[in-house]
Amino acid sequence: MAEVKPEEISHPPMEQLQGFEYCIDSNPPWGEAIILGFQHYILALGTAVMIPAVLVPMMGGSDGDRVRVVQTLLFVTGINTLLQSLFGT
Repeated sequence: MAEVKPEEISHPPMEQLQGFEYCIDSNPPWGEAIILGFQHYILALGTAVMIPAVLVPMMGGSDGDRVRVVQTLLFVTGINTLLQSLFGT
């Protein structure tokens, strides 16, 4: 299938998304991207730590089990981020 260029679309994304600062193809400035990345990191870290901290003891796990689950989640999250950065769109 041939690739469709944005100018060939009857309603380009910026016309459809009035009020948004960035389109699908545009990027925020570096400073804002760093702040948004840090915000995402804090949220992801909180999720990766809080879910095992609550669920592992409820499943009968020890503190060592909780540590291993948190380590595994952080490792898999890092691999996922690396793969998404390299191959994602």
